Amino acid sequence: MIKGVFFDLGDTLVKEGSVETLPNAHEMLEVLADRYRLAIICNTDASGERVRGTLRSAGIERHFDLVVVSSEVGLRKPDRRVFRIALDNLDLRPDEVVMVGNRISADILGGNRVGMMTILIKWNNRYKEKVTCELERPSHTIKSLRELLSIIR
Repeated sequence: MIKGVFFDLGDTLVKEGSVETLPNAHEMLEVLADRYRLAIICNTDASGERVRGTLRSAGIERHFDLVVVSSEVGLRKPDRRVFRIALDNLDLRPDEVVMVGNRISADILGGNRVGMMTILIKWNNRYKEKVTCELERPSHTIKSLRELLSIIR
């Protein structure tokens, strides 16, 4: 049973380098926040406060129970330990969580390594990554956040 949904931030919920959310992000987060524990796990050199400021400016900060920023914890996805930080803080097991992200090499590989369901969002062609081994294979691939709800339910 799914109890949590973890997201990457850039090009997963907001367009990389901006505070503009992807289409359907607000509506999808409203629905998910009522049912699941939500977290952000992002790789960035920016400060945690800057990441939280982006979430605030995008109007989505209130939906998240936890924000894990690589620059604050000293770990980057796909390191298992960064996922464990989020899992432990929210008292969730990997099999209770879905990881949603746009990078095979970070979000999908990392989520798979710890035993999460993984969903690759491929709404643009910014990252040309391809699956090179079974650990990089997402459980699902979507083109829009609108598709996420039907998969999780």
